[in-house]
Amino acid sequence: MRPLCCIACLAVLLAACGGGAPEERGASWPWFSDTLRPADSIGVEMGDSCLMFGRISGVVPLGEGRLAVLDGISCRVSVFSSSTGDFLWSFGRRGEGPGELLEPSSMTALPCGDLLVHDSMRASVERYGASGRHLGSAPTGQFTRFLCFEGLTDSSFLGYSFDVERTADGFDMGYVIAEYSAGSGQRLRVYFEDMRPMEEDEPDFSGAYKSVATDGRGRVFISDMAAERYGIRVLDAAGSPLDTFELDAGLVEMDMETDVGYVMPVFTVGVRYQEDDSAGGAIVSSRPGLRPFVADMGVDSAGNLWARRGTVDDHVWDVFSPDGEHVGEVVLRGVPEDELVLLHLNRHGMAATLPFTDEYPRVYLFR
Repeated sequence: MRPLCCIACLAVLLAACGGGAPEERGASWPWFSDTLRPADSIGVEMGDSCLMFGRISGVVPLGEGRLAVLDGISCRVSVFSSSTGDFLWSFGRRGEGPGELLEPSSMTALPCGDLLVHDSMRASVERYGASGRHLGSAPTGQFTRFLCFEGLTDSSFLGYSFDVERTADGFDMGYVIAEYSAGSGQRLRVYFEDMRPMEEDEPDFSGAYKSVATDGRGRVFISDMAAERYGIRVLDAAGSPLDTFELDAGLVEMDMETDVGYVMPVFTVGVRYQEDDSAGGAIVSSRPGLRPFVADMGVDSAGNLWARRGTVDDHVWDVFSPDGEHVGEVVLRGVPEDELVLLHLNRHGMAATLPFTDEYPRVYLFR
């Protein structure tokens, strides 16, 4: 057995191909084609400390025209007006006391309006009321890293994670999509699981790379990033299949040498271990060979699913109505063309960030 020395964990590999042209569609497609441009932004390089971010680890549109931004460096959640960008209040700080944070890595909101923050260092999910009052803490796995972290019901959240679990023979590692209790952290049900013994030197996790979203109304959307056909499975909160959204789309090979980053990161995992009589080494999982049809997803206030098109070198989202009809596309302009853009979208609104920008961190606002 390999004694576990350090689980570092997630290496982010940007999936992109340079120079590709947008896919050609029929003359009658789509029903609409719209362009989205930022109206303003929050963030400064120097100046007002309320507007300076060290690292943006989460953005959540809230009700009543507010927007929450999680700073992974200061361990603070700041709340702004989503229409004007004005600072309203903040809560949280670095520490080990109740409601304090050490390494906040992601944030989401429950349908009831409570905020959840995953602290990977403390291996916990911290729950706060809309005003910032700390409501409790729920444990997670010691090595859990959430790739998707979204509110599912008023008392539970959806987590798509990389996990390492101790077994009788050593350790298993892999990917899990599950519903968790926001109060206890208990895993309530599993939608997908692919766990492998750590002794497997080059595990093929290509079937475990997913794009995942919820709509705040109990529906779960899952798209396989390594699939050879376009498909988004729709499940209810209990895991029963409801529908599949499909489109005609061609396959595009992945070029891992490029660094364009038009699509959501494809996550592979590197696990460091220590041999008894050596300096140790690493296990690196397989890399996908194809660009994903769906690179990222979110659901808007009308219940429409926005699915980022991963096969083109552009910021394009296909839009599906709640019943699965492909109703159009939205193209994002006014942001750097050669950087990865994350669109933070839910029933209260949207915002965008550039997670790997060389400039100062900021949040783009839309009205």
